[in-house]
Amino acid sequence: MILRAHPDKPVPQDIFSHPRFTDAMDALEALPTKFYLTGSWAFGTQGRKSDLDLYTADLDSVAVWLQENGYDELDHNPEYSGDPLLKRLFQSGWIHIQLVNPISVKHKIQGSFENLPEEIQSWAFGKHNILKPHRRYIWQIASHLMGLDIGDKTPAVTSNSNPHVCKICGSPGIDMAVTFYCTNPQCRNYKP
Repeated sequence: MILRAHPDKPVPQDIFSHPRFTDAMDALEALPTKFYLTGSWAFGTQGRKSDLDLYTADLDSVAVWLQENGYDELDHNPEYSGDPLLKRLFQSGWIHIQLVNPISVKHKIQGSFENLPEEIQSWAFGKHNILKPHRRYIWQIASHLMGLDIGDKTPAVTSNSNPHVCKICGSPGIDMAVTFYCTNPQCRNYKP
């Protein structure tokens, strides 16, 4: 199911008939998972060559489904560097799906951005104004205002019982006071 973070704004219907997304949209719509628009399609600034950006909760069941249906998990994408909400990123063709946690914070920020006056949305998220890599700073500022760590690495993810053990995979890690880095290269909390 494809939705908008701001409940009063409808999903643009042309994404369902767009030649780049048609096949994928049918499969995503059939899932019980709620996917929310973000990026240019959420702000009405999409162009002919725009990709489709969606986000949903970081659930292992969603990640497994995405992998089984041709989505590749991306290890590093500079556009998302420093996003404290992004836990995993998947791509298939022109579609990017962000798995985020906590989704409630992403949802609140996204909904607030969608509710901005049109001229501010156009300035911040328009095609010709702010360079795309700089838009991540807008997200980092919003995350910071929500009380989240905006460092360049993954936010602290540690075991409650032992701050030097990753609570995702149980491997030893490096505790850098604010941020924890897992030493297991197979773990999604690993950072070289």
